[in-house]
Amino acid sequence: MNTPWASVALAALALLQTVASPSVSSEPPTGALAGVVLEAETGAPVPGATVHAIGMATRRLTTLRSGLNGRWSARDLPEGV
Repeated sequence: MNTPWASVALAALALLQTVASPSVSSEPPTGALAGVVLEAETGAPVPGATVHAIGMATRRLTTLRSGLNGRWSARDLPEGV
């Protein structure tokens, strides 16, 4: 039985299977955070400030320092940090 609806149903099933299947990757998921440290009263950037990122689930601590413009970034943080 080869009807147009059967072909559409098979195509939709194949698409759903492709979209719903998880991607295969050899690397664990990671994330990133970024921000800027500013003086509360003047709004001036704070160079060399210590920034802590703490994973709520893992309690893992990542310590960073802000740059000359007060900016900081943490890349490749493990999932949960």
